[in-house]
Amino acid sequence: YHGTLLTLLNPYGLLGGILFTLIFTGTDREFVYDSVRLIAFELGLRFFTDFLEGDVYFSVNDRTQNLRRALVQFRLTESIESQAAVLQTIIKETK
Repeated sequence: YHGTLLTLLNPYGLLGGILFTLIFTGTDREFVYDSVRLIAFELGLRFFTDFLEGDVYFSVNDRTQNLRRALVQFRLTESIESQAAVLQTIIKETK
């Protein structure tokens, strides 16, 4: 995850420069890091909840698929949190 997330938010990466500036205005930029982190965590909670409730919302191929999906999202959240300073610097410097 480290490389992928940094590539997406890097000012010279996929969302860099003009595209990043067009998508995220001044006020929006303040919430980019928290939003990215929260979306990954929330999706993990949704997969885990669905696993506990018998897989009624997300379709699955086996009984533990939503549990595995949840764990992947929680690991992504951890990765995002471990890169907080770098990501926030990239967001701040991209104007």
